[in-house]
Amino acid sequence: MKEPYFAGRCSDGPAGKSRSGNGIEFGHRAGNGDGAIVNVASGLGKDVYPDYSPYCGTKCCVRGFTKAMARELPNRVGIYFANPGLTATRMTGYQGADPASVAGIIVKAAEEKLGKRSGDDIDIWEYLDESP
Repeated sequence: MKEPYFAGRCSDGPAGKSRSGNGIEFGHRAGNGDGAIVNVASGLGKDVYPDYSPYCGTKCCVRGFTKAMARELPNRVGIYFANPGLTATRMTGYQGADPASVAGIIVKAAEEKLGKRSGDDIDIWEYLDESP
């Protein structure tokens, strides 16, 4: 298996180079330009709630951007919109899904092992193991 490539966050990129602020780019880079982009946003990009309009609005924009890019990118590059749902982070008071489990599903999405088409939503909560 080829070594995965990880691009990181927008702020990690060189000055003047444009990348999606919420995007995490993974792929198997062998100089042939194939791979996958996973834009990590929120379930609130699909379903909105009162008092969260700025948050929901930005996530809806990332979702629309992902779907548009799926039509523009070459077929050998997949792009997906990951919706983690409530994840145990500082933002949620450490309530919700284990971040390592969420990350593992995002990696599977980047490896294109979830059977999704480019532009599809990946609702992380559908893949979390609920068993004890």
